[in-house]
Amino acid sequence: MHRRLTTALVVTLISLSFGLLSAQALSLVVQLAGTAVGEMRQIDTDGDGAPDKEANCFDVDLVDPNSGLKLGTGSDCLSDLEVLNPGEPGCEDPTQSIAGCNVRLIDTTIFQFNDGTLVSQGPVSIPAVLDEGSLNAGITHVTGSFPTENNILYGTGRFENAQGRVRVSGGVNMSNTVAANEITFDCFFYVQTEE
Repeated sequence: MHRRLTTALVVTLISLSFGLLSAQALSLVVQLAGTAVGEMRQIDTDGDGAPDKEANCFDVDLVDPNSGLKLGTGSDCLSDLEVLNPGEPGCEDPTQSIAGCNVRLIDTTIFQFNDGTLVSQGPVSIPAVLDEGSLNAGITHVTGSFPTENNILYGTGRFENAQGRVRVSGGVNMSNTVAANEITFDCFFYVQTEE
């Protein structure tokens, strides 16, 4: 009897510990890295399991920027793309190339880790780079988003019921986006969930 009671108490404490850990705030930095050809998909933006938005999705590695280890897959799903400076120098004809164009869009990012999925969404500014160093490194645009309120749509596994902010800063190569629907990503995402 005493042994069963002790076992039950230990199992209860372990369960409570895992529950408390999953409710704790989380801060992590991950990197979306690699080149991908986009694919139009219907995606789920509200977590009910039913697709409700069409977006151009690019699947690349989700990486720990410190160790370089692959943590999963990141899907960067882009919609509502708007070219802000058509006809200006560097963006003369956006139907041929957007390499020199300033772009704004809605970015739905799906972070697929081994122990859960986190989905965020928000507007992103993607201005063309002007410096030789970035261009020589193969970067045509910088990308950034700094939300001031919750932009996490939903999560599963360890991210279930997560609320918080995901912001992005990085560089992309969009020189082949119009011709081949291809983007090279070197983007860092700062994920901060609340308790």
